[in-house]
Amino acid sequence: MKLKRFRRSKDDRGAALLSSLLVMLLMAGVTAGFTALVITDTRVRQLDSSRTQSFYAVHAGLEKLTADLGDLFAANVAPTSAQINAIANTPPTTLGVTWTEPDGTDGYRVNFPTDAGGNPQATVMTVQNGPFQGLVGLATPYTMTATGRVADGSEASLTRTLQTVAIPVFQFGIFSENDLSFFAGPDFQFGGRVHSNSNVFIAEGNGNTLTLADRVTSVGEIIRTNLSNGWDTNTNYTGTVRAIMTPGNYRNLARNEGSLTGT
Repeated sequence: MKLKRFRRSKDDRGAALLSSLLVMLLMAGVTAGFTALVITDTRVRQLDSSRTQSFYAVHAGLEKLTADLGDLFAANVAPTSAQINAIANTPPTTLGVTWTEPDGTDGYRVNFPTDAGGNPQATVMTVQNGPFQGLVGLATPYTMTATGRVADGSEASLTRTLQTVAIPVFQFGIFSENDLSFFAGPDFQFGGRVHSNSNVFIAEGNGNTLTLADRVTSVGEIIRTNLSNGWDTNTNYTGTVRAIMTPGNYRNLARNEGSLTGT
């Protein structure tokens, strides 16, 4: 019996080696792609983190600028340009931010129109909405800008605008710094605008009518249930109080329609 020998074809020689090389090349490509993806994702995350840091740092600076300007207006309703610029010259130093614009100019500032003396200039305008709608005021716009760069070069820029309006008091029928009271016994009508920087107490004697023919505003409360001395308006002061809605149109105010019940 003869044994047959089988020989591999010459075309098959080296196929295993070639297949191995192809598999290794594929794995190397997958590994390289995965590595590139990880590196790119890491860089994007670092960039996003840096951008977020710069945004919140600059936002903190803008809030400080706003608060400082508000404190200045609380102490002086008509500050000079020197006083405003003094605020802009004291940016926060603990945030790790360089307060400059891309062109090198100051990135922490307050801009406003100026008059011949260099101080904030106001323009005459009519208040369009809010409790002082219809009154003529002197308006001054202010633009606060905070532009900063953190250590790695990430930059953010934020802007906030505000407007101050000075309203001459001669436009009010009554302008009171302290508590203000209406509690007449007989019929009484007041035709001017009323404002108090404190509270307004509104009542009317039994069987009679108090008519308020213009806006009534207060920084504090509008009180219907009591007089300023604590007297309950259910006794002797149950008359009608009429408040204007639109020209020639009034509405009776119920006793419980003040902004505060009690004293």
